[in-house]
Amino acid sequence: MIFRKRETIEKMILTYLEQNPDATDTIEGITKFWMKRQNAEVAISKVSHTLKKLVKKGRIKVFQSLDGTLYYKLKKDRPEREQTVH
Repeated sequence: MIFRKRETIEKMILTYLEQNPDATDTIEGITKFWMKRQNAEVAISKVSHTLKKLVKKGRIKVFQSLDGTLYYKLKKDRPEREQTVH
């Protein structure tokens, strides 16, 4: 099954992260493993664009390892003990 709409790719990424909230992976890993687990074949360029969009929206975060590899993961709310009460 080939998906072309970015909204569908976005939903698939977020669904995977909801089911696996501690998941962290590279663009390549997300394309190769996360999408295939959902029976989807998606171009890496579309996954990359979608990830950038999700980072901008504040839904996921990206960090860089010492070797320069970018990793993506769910952006979780701050733990309760860190939240300020007004």
